[in-house]
Amino acid sequence: MMAGRVCQEIYKLCVFTEILILCFGQSTHMRNIALNKRCGISSRYVTSYNLSSGDCSAVINGNTNTVLHLNSNPPNCIHTAVNDLSPFWWVDLGQEVAISVITIYGRNEYIDRMRCVNVSVDGKVVKRFVDRNVWSNDKYSITVVRRGQVVNFTKDCDFEETMNFCEVQVWVCDDGWYGDCTQACGRCAGGAVCDKVDGSCTSCQTGFQLPTCKVCTDGWYGDNCTQTCGNCANNSVCDKTTGRCTSCTTGFNPPLCKECAYGWYGDSCLQTCGNCVGNSVCDKTTGSCSSCQTGFYPPLCKECQLGWYGNSCQDSCGHCVGGNTTCDKVSGSCPSCDGAFQPPLCKDMCDDGWYGDNCTQACGHCVGGSVCDKVYGYCTSCETGFQLPRCDATSDKDKETVSLAGPMAGVAVGCSVAFFIIGLVTGLCLRKFRIKHPSSSLRSPDDTSMTHELGTSIPIPHHEEKPDISPSSNTSDYSNINVYEALKGGDDDTTSPYTSLSLPPTRG
Repeated sequence: MMAGRVCQEIYKLCVFTEILILCFGQSTHMRNIALNKRCGISSRYVTSYNLSSGDCSAVINGNTNTVLHLNSNPPNCIHTAVNDLSPFWWVDLGQEVAISVITIYGRNEYIDRMRCVNVSVDGKVVKRFVDRNVWSNDKYSITVVRRGQVVNFTKDCDFEETMNFCEVQVWVCDDGWYGDCTQACGRCAGGAVCDKVDGSCTSCQTGFQLPTCKVCTDGWYGDNCTQTCGNCANNSVCDKTTGRCTSCTTGFNPPLCKECAYGWYGDSCLQTCGNCVGNSVCDKTTGSCSSCQTGFYPPLCKECQLGWYGNSCQDSCGHCVGGNTTCDKVSGSCPSCDGAFQPPLCKDMCDDGWYGDNCTQACGHCVGGSVCDKVYGYCTSCETGFQLPRCDATSDKDKETVSLAGPMAGVAVGCSVAFFIIGLVTGLCLRKFRIKHPSSSLRSPDDTSMTHELGTSIPIPHHEEKPDISPSSNTSDYSNINVYEALKGGDDDTTSPYTSLSLPPTRG
């Protein structure tokens, strides 16, 4: 028996504690703004003993006692008159506010009088009571979560005309809370207060997304949205809690896609590692290798060392002028070959029949078409008429014959030209003499004739004959004789080259 009573008392204590915690939790982040505000009521109930219910302020004075005491001063509840067919009560909050919750304390044992009561905010009904089953311990809370200034109670049924309740509380959230005042505002920029109805911010702290600034914006993740997503493939959004990507952009390592994958390096992981020894991993920031494969130049091991070329730097340069370090590191070509090697690689000796630097000189007349030395062009023996060592010059005897033939031919040609000119001049002189002494056409046996190259026989007088040069002789000045005219005036039909010669005055 005693044990049962103890358990009952403990149960009551637990229930009371739970209610207290709930009430405390609910009111921690909210405040009642209806206290002592301007109000109105349609009528007041008066007893036969001239005791009346409270005026409109009786339900906004903070007294939540649900037992009506008409003789208390002032009474703690309102009760409209029995004959009031359209009862009402209202409170003006003084300004539009974000109303979170309206809490109503009904009269103990008379909750039925709340049926058909409509509760509205600025004319918008937020609750209509149809029975008492929704009440708990004479108390009911309406979640409003809307803005308004005037809270109004009306009744619209006639089987129970009066309205009877004991306290009305209008709750608004404290700064930093919204909705039913159990939800904290998000990360509004600059510590601004969020909207107390929907929790929206005008702008967010970096990393958070509007409107409530509670969720990370695209590209950010983490508890405080302070971490940026990695390089997710196709610019997709990472998980806003873990930062994981479904797949990464080429070069990055999953799942966060922030670090370069194996074999890639650089700020954007766009560059591939070089030829590190043993295929080891290069530094993911600088790309440097601990050491390179043979033929590659440290530290990146991407470029061939001097003297090596090709995609894998496995080919050694040829015999370039200036050494093998001068060959092209991609193609291996040399600017020029050092010795009897074929360009561009300068690795192979000259083809048969060629010799010398870059193989640009052809072999001489080696006997039997044998191949000359590819460095100096020497033959073992020469074809007839050619001289060792390269067989590219004739023998000394042939050189002598050749050297005499030229001068002899030149002398013969020169003499022919000279004889032609002498004959031509002599013929002109004789014609002049004939014109002056016609009788001289009968030459003496002592006269000498010369036949010039054109076939004309020209008489040449002996030097002892002296033509008459006296001033009285009827002669003309032949210091300038037109050869063409002189030949044209002759008796013979022989023609000579047409030319004009200026001759010195002759004595005739």
